[in-house]
Amino acid sequence: MTAHSRYFQVAILLVLALTNAPAQTFTTIANFLAADGSNPAAPLVQGTDGNLYGTTLYGGAHGNGTVFKITLQGQISTLYSFQGYPVDGASPGGLVLGSDGNFYGLTTYGGSARCNDGYGYGCGTIFSITPQGDLRTLANFHLASSADSGGINPTGQLVQGRDGNFYGTTYAGGTIEAGTVFRVTPAGLIMTVHNFCSQPKCLDGLDPAAGLVLGNDGDFYGTTAHGGTNAGGYDGTIFKVTPLGEFTTLHDFDGYDGFFPLSPLIKGNDGNFYGTTAEGGLNLFSDGTVFRVTPDGRFDLLVSFSSSYLPPYVYGFHPYAGLVQGTDEFLYGVNFEGGGFSGCYDPARCGTVFSVTPGRRPTLLYDFGVDAGAGANPDAPPLQATNGNFYGTTEYGGA
Repeated sequence: MTAHSRYFQVAILLVLALTNAPAQTFTTIANFLAADGSNPAAPLVQGTDGNLYGTTLYGGAHGNGTVFKITLQGQISTLYSFQGYPVDGASPGGLVLGSDGNFYGLTTYGGSARCNDGYGYGCGTIFSITPQGDLRTLANFHLASSADSGGINPTGQLVQGRDGNFYGTTYAGGTIEAGTVFRVTPAGLIMTVHNFCSQPKCLDGLDPAAGLVLGNDGDFYGTTAHGGTNAGGYDGTIFKVTPLGEFTTLHDFDGYDGFFPLSPLIKGNDGNFYGTTAEGGLNLFSDGTVFRVTPDGRFDLLVSFSSSYLPPYVYGFHPYAGLVQGTDEFLYGVNFEGGGFSGCYDPARCGTVFSVTPGRRPTLLYDFGVDAGAGANPDAPPLQATNGNFYGTTEYGGA
């Protein structure tokens, strides 16, 4: 993949508050330049050394994204710059800390197998990287016999199953070119677990845009951006799949409870799953929701966001990212756009940080319209580090 034509400065943010008390403190601890990477759109992960690790979609030495390390004080180190097709991957997703202390991840493009012939972007890869930056490409996705190759263009991030293997999703490829659930061994052997749109009218969903979460039962739970029984198969689904490929649709979105889920579910401390949809809901100009679903498919709408000038517009809208549960049991998340300041209704649409209490009450924690230099448009959920503070990134903005 060739270098991306736009490089944006982006800011890493620090949210110091643990509760919804008035004493919220927000600090920008680092700004990216193109050489460091640009557009960090994946969640951070904390390593066993206490440092934070993440990826950028673009930038770096070759313009194809990076893996970086950042201390809790804000010192950034680029661990690896992706070169793209045909050397290695491009546009990495999120990282997951493996049981061996190394990080595992995927790239949506790049690799040794060419896809999209007019562009030569590559079909995507699976990689591992040590905390010191030694990267190894474990597997390359490919078009040939894509029904058996795990699909193409993996998205989101991997999750490690109880069997020690990693599981994830691809947005494309498979028997109907509608995406897959795949398994990859630590040695790099890819196998297809489920091909989406394998049911009539794609009732099992299609186009999964996020990774999976491991349930208490050892099965995997996830979402598809499209498919299902409602709105002509546009609204999306929530599903469950076993490591052996037994597939169950748990919920079909209908628009009023949200549609177009783009982020992974999280498993709450109560054993239920929580997530967001980028669009839909019950409010005027509804633009996203927060929801809960039980392992057997009981669904509850918790919050509807709105892009109108009426409440609850101050909380922002378009929660493209997922959630995280804090040690206080509250849910924390980000909205890509909106906020209570008029400056957030220009094309930049600054975005917000919010929390949701167990009683379903949203609280605005930070509005990026306050200070343009603090970053704009957060596109990944915050991480609560071992020191109790929340750390996150914005895709644009910065000093």
